[in-house]
Amino acid sequence: MKLLLIFFINFSIQAKPTLTIYACNLFSSNLGPKDLIKSEFERKYDCNLNFFSFWNENTLLNILKKNKRKFSADIILGINDNRIGSLQIRDLFLEYRIKNLKFKFPLKEYNKFLIPYNYGYLAFIYNNKKILKVPDSFEELISEKSSWKIIYQDPRTSSSGLGMLFWIKKIYEKNSSEIWRKIARKTVTVTKSWGESYELFLKGEGDFFLSYSSSPGFFLLKKNNYDYSSIIFKEGHYLQTELIGISIRSQNVELSKKFVDFILSPKIQRKLSIYNWMYPSIRIKLPKVYDFVPEPKKFLQFDIQETNQNYQKWIQEWLHAVIQ
Repeated sequence: MKLLLIFFINFSIQAKPTLTIYACNLFSSNLGPKDLIKSEFERKYDCNLNFFSFWNENTLLNILKKNKRKFSADIILGINDNRIGSLQIRDLFLEYRIKNLKFKFPLKEYNKFLIPYNYGYLAFIYNNKKILKVPDSFEELISEKSSWKIIYQDPRTSSSGLGMLFWIKKIYEKNSSEIWRKIARKTVTVTKSWGESYELFLKGEGDFFLSYSSSPGFFLLKKNNYDYSSIIFKEGHYLQTELIGISIRSQNVELSKKFVDFILSPKIQRKLSIYNWMYPSIRIKLPKVYDFVPEPKKFLQFDIQETNQNYQKWIQEWLHAVIQ
């Protein structure tokens, strides 16, 4: 009898459908929303979510591009819009649109295959108790008159670092190399990931570090700490969007659609805003903490095809400038 009971228990566990999700590391980190999403979705749909985390976006993109016939994911979560021009979208993702879904400005629907689920503006974060006169432009931040030091991420290994590359290029165009040389003279270090920059900044290694304009909300809500702010530049801020898509190799298409719907639901969008610390894709009432987080009024963005065609050349331009 006991063996029979064990058999039925095991069978019921195994019978649950499982979604395999490829996600970028920040989503699955200790500070990320993975555990919240996993517990709520599994409880609602009586299924299992199996997350595979990738250290950086490049690793995930390379798997999608080079092993498109081998990977076994149902859902791809967290691809940055700056890099989707390098993907053969139709060969990787199923077409899916959520009925009556309207994106919040400044978002737009990129295609029928990948759906924006949050967005943010790149910005530099500083300690407002230490920095009293705040620069309001890149030019002032990197001025030789100041002794400020900055930390940012490598565009070859970090999506935020790549976003900064595009940000500089969008503002300064042909003069980008000169700006990078000025930035190099102010740079403490260039880290492989956002997390490394964050840790060094908290240790006092730099005055400013590259993050997102909404990042100070984390300190406000989680630590009741009002010491950190983001600079709002008059030139504008580069917009980055994170996307979700259903793999063309999914074995659980209907459940995958439910997961996408779940991520874009008002309840989860609101929760993502205080776990991912980026803005929701749909128009909802934001948590109170966002009253203390200024949203940039001007955003900058390249067309995805332009970034795909030029980003390698721009990386070489950055390398040449900063190592001189």
